[in-house]
Amino acid sequence: MCYHFVLFYVQGTKGTVTMEQIVRIKRMHDKISEGVNWDFNYSCLLMVASVVAGLGLALDSATTVISSMLLSPIMGPVIGMSYGLIIWDLPLIKRSIRNEILSIITCVIFGLVLGEFPLSCFDFPNIQIHCRYVASIA
Repeated sequence: MCYHFVLFYVQGTKGTVTMEQIVRIKRMHDKISEGVNWDFNYSCLLMVASVVAGLGLALDSATTVISSMLLSPIMGPVIGMSYGLIIWDLPLIKRSIRNEILSIITCVIFGLVLGEFPLSCFDFPNIQIHCRYVASIA
């Protein structure tokens, strides 16, 4: 695997590498690689976060918009990208970039679909939407 760079760094700084450190690094590498994968849970969380963000914008609720950021799994590929760059794991970097781009496209598509629904029951455009498309310095 590509966590040999991390093992080399640990060995260079402390002189010896214990089995506990090797297991800990392998577990960390596996956890970060798992967070990059596009699976059923990732896609469901992404869709739910997109819908919650759209409803938060439509209902003029900043709390709902912020909670959609907490639901979103998009941070997994970002962490995978940065970790892959540190240990120079090209397959992890490529997978992270691909999943990040797919996530952004999925969120935009869900936003467009949600935006096409009749918004007659909402005050449109409301303050949440107005604040996000008007440029301001403050």
